Amino acid sequence: MTARNTVLGYVQRGGTPSAYDRVLSTKYGVKAVELAMDGIFNVLVTYKNGEMGYATLEEVVGDNKEIGAVSGNTKESNIRKIKMDDPLINVARRIGICLGD
Repeated sequence: MTARNTVLGYVQRGGTPSAYDRVLSTKYGVKAVELAMDGIFNVLVTYKNGEMGYATLEEVVGDNKEIGAVSGNTKESNIRKIKMDDPLINVARRIGICLGD
């Protein structure tokens, strides 16, 4: 039996990448390298109104925060939680994705 690897990038999306896809992905990569060279880490590269930029995870998550008690202290969390009976979870299980349970 022979093992082969597959690059899932365009396969997952459903087709061969267009010229636009290739140029946009290059722009994302260039911006990520520029940010790293400027010492800016822990951010997401963004494309908004025709401009490459970046945003923190907190900016992207916005007000979707949950407050929980941790050892008597109040700790703020930016974790988005979904219920285990969510339709997306059910689809993931049906296609064989292991969710650790």
